Amino acid sequence: MHDPSSLLSPAVSEFLSRVHDVRTVLGPIAALPGAMFFVKDAAYRYVMMSPAIRQSIGLAVAVDESAGRTDFDLFPPLIAASFRENDRKVIERGETLLDEVHMGATRHGGAQLIYSSKWPVRDQAGVIVGLIGTNRPHESTAGQTSDDETALVLPAVSLMLRDFSQRLSVGQLAARCGMSPSHFMRVFRQRMGVTAHQFLESVRITEASRLLRTTARPIAEVATGCGFYDHSAFIKRFRRSTGLTPLAYRKSGRSILSADLSHVVRSGKADA
Repeated sequence: MHDPSSLLSPAVSEFLSRVHDVRTVLGPIAALPGAMFFVKDAAYRYVMMSPAIRQSIGLAVAVDESAGRTDFDLFPPLIAASFRENDRKVIERGETLLDEVHMGATRHGGAQLIYSSKWPVRDQAGVIVGLIGTNRPHESTAGQTSDDETALVLPAVSLMLRDFSQRLSVGQLAARCGMSPSHFMRVFRQRMGVTAHQFLESVRITEASRLLRTTARPIAEVATGCGFYDHSAFIKRFRRSTGLTPLAYRKSGRSILSADLSHVVRSGKADA
């Protein structure tokens, strides 16, 4: 996969180096419908977040409320920590991260698979002063080229995103991808970075977060509707993922609907 930054011609690079205010470039881009990108400084504070991303996580669209805030101000501790670890690769090591798999949110708050990329931003002396990141839904990228290995498991991913409230077995998911259960589990972990069970739980927690924030449904009803049929287990797993119990989360009024899939692994192994 090519690094898009390598496609810039010398003329474009020279032109951008003379831009006095970067907002004159990023502003029009942010105005494009659905444009999803963000900029952070070297202290991991948001400098800018496009309206499409702000809307997806419940922030105001007209005013950029993310400016000056970090992921720890916007997301649960476990999720924020996973984002920070990811950002350090870019800001401290100068790495470029392309099309990493994340769990995001749709405009209506539902779970969605996205691809996230991040590039270091340097000043004229070559010192890294921050990063710029982009998000893309998998429908616009995955499966369009034969070397997109993630496409192998997308049929199962789509099933989990749609039918997360159902009891989905590894056999069902594997069959959807035309694989044996053992081969499916191995490929899914390799391509997604988590097990299918962990991915499914992340989808369910994301939907539960949305329902707790936007509805007055009883917590037990939210749990069942999201595929958690053991109420005590739901509370335990929700707290492990968000740092709060479902009731405390509802009272906090947090707007949290983006989750790096890797946080599920770091927050404790789910039963396979």
